[in-house]
Amino acid sequence: MIKKIILILLLICSSHILFAKELSYEKALKKYHRVGEQYSPENFHALYRWEVLWMSPELREAQDKYLAQHYKDSAADLKARETKSEKIEHQYTEFLVFFYTYNKKWNDLDAPESLWQLRLEAAESHLKPSEIIKVKPTPLEESLYPYLAPWVKMYRVRFPVSDSSSELKLSLYGIKGEKELVWKN
Repeated sequence: MIKKIILILLLICSSHILFAKELSYEKALKKYHRVGEQYSPENFHALYRWEVLWMSPELREAQDKYLAQHYKDSAADLKARETKSEKIEHQYTEFLVFFYTYNKKWNDLDAPESLWQLRLEAAESHLKPSEIIKVKPTPLEESLYPYLAPWVKMYRVRFPVSDSSSELKLSLYGIKGEKELVWKN
């Protein structure tokens, strides 16, 4: 009898350990999300606030499974989602930037003569964005990313593929301030 109980407990514990290796979407959001902000010394208004989500392979995988689960996707549909994500991963190191500025005119990350510049440091490389795309969020994106609000603009920022094995530093520079966000592996 005791052997059976021990065997059952071992099976329960081992199955819990096996399933715990997969990162839930909510935990992945928390793990790959960073926030930076700067306030005016004169009136304490937020000059800017940026919330950034590194679209890491682990986050993409968790998001693909989350969507597949909610849309009741078949295995083939999930594989198609994962293939699409992998294609992007092999082309870019991608971030979603949710950006607020006190003055709406300052919120122009995608403008050629923007007040701001973005840089990515990874494995001794200093990279400029390949693309900065202003995104008009869909209802799905509004559901997936809790950082969206009516006063926030969303940008998809893509850098050349970089080595993210140690750490990534994403920096925002400009006349109105600067901030660095770090992801360590």
